[in-house]
Amino acid sequence: MKETSLSAQLEELKATMARVTPEAVGRVLAPLGLVCRKLTHFADSLGVINPIFFVQAAPPPGEEKEEEAEAVELVLRVSNPHPFWRGRKTEHEVAVMEFVRAHGRPDVLPVPRVIAYASDAAQSPLGTEFVLMEKAPGQNLDDLWPTLDAEAKRDYMVQLVQFMAELRRISAFLPNRGMGGFNREMELVELVQDGPLIGPFTSFADSVEHHLRWAMEMIGDTLASRQELVHELRELVPEWMDTVLARYRALASSCEEEEFGLCHNDLNFSNLLVDHERRKIVAVLDWEKSKCSVYDDELRGVEESIEDEEPTLAALHEAMAALGVSRPSGYDHRKALIKPDAKDLADEELDYFVAHAQDAKEALVAQLAAFKSTLVPQPTMGNVVE
Repeated sequence: MKETSLSAQLEELKATMARVTPEAVGRVLAPLGLVCRKLTHFADSLGVINPIFFVQAAPPPGEEKEEEAEAVELVLRVSNPHPFWRGRKTEHEVAVMEFVRAHGRPDVLPVPRVIAYASDAAQSPLGTEFVLMEKAPGQNLDDLWPTLDAEAKRDYMVQLVQFMAELRRISAFLPNRGMGGFNREMELVELVQDGPLIGPFTSFADSVEHHLRWAMEMIGDTLASRQELVHELRELVPEWMDTVLARYRALASSCEEEEFGLCHNDLNFSNLLVDHERRKIVAVLDWEKSKCSVYDDELRGVEESIEDEEPTLAALHEAMAALGVSRPSGYDHRKALIKPDAKDLADEELDYFVAHAQDAKEALVAQLAAFKSTLVPQPTMGNVVE
């Protein structure tokens, strides 16, 4: 299956958005005994590809009732019509949310209740995949964070560590474990990502190699479409990719394997709602990236959110020690392995090409710089090669 470009996805999303009307949402609500009073697109949401709507719903007014019934607030998230994700991502997210609600302690793992969903656009009342859920109360922690004092930040770090510990605890209820996504029965299946479905995997090393091969196929496709690139470059790119693959295969195989379990995998402050008067996390949102993996993912997400705040980072690690949440062995090794510095890789690639293309060096320099820009987004206009 060929990957759909972002522009093509956005065009298809326009057609999908046009189907989300109060009348269509009313068809979703009707089996629940509700009508749609108001539908609002949440334009400030970061979900450009998966748009969010606020729904004000209520029972239909009775003929003998003088006052309208009190409305309830719901959240409707429409799924991106990406061909790799169709059906799978919606079922995955709903399954995980229901699993967490069934097995986790709600005071530690607060997750909105799913009201309705559709994973088959052809059978959906909206004509698209969607998830309708409770609207959780609270403020977004990301907006609140700059205003917090050290004590409040420490309180939230303790709760995040409790969250990580609870995810590890309920992972014992998973039917099987490895590295992958979940189907509706929470069985391990392929990972849903920005590309072909891959996995599931039984080892971290296996997952790294498959991810690299997929990335290299993408680079190879780009190379094949660039007819202006000289012959020397066409020969050198596969050679460089084989070198990188061999290096990362060796690094991955040297990693000490860790226990696998359920990870949220996007635990940044924008996905946390809090009741700050009580200094309490009241909702953990956006479970679409969740997966079964090594326990690195939650810790890495939190650490990256506070990496410039040494006192808060220290508070996080103190809470981990106090609550017995261990830092996964091999964590730093794997962190460096799966998130290399893209600029360093591109510079290494460019140096390698130039050094081995002596016969066409002057012609290659300009073309290599252009090719480099297709692999790594550049912060400034143009490309300068020294």
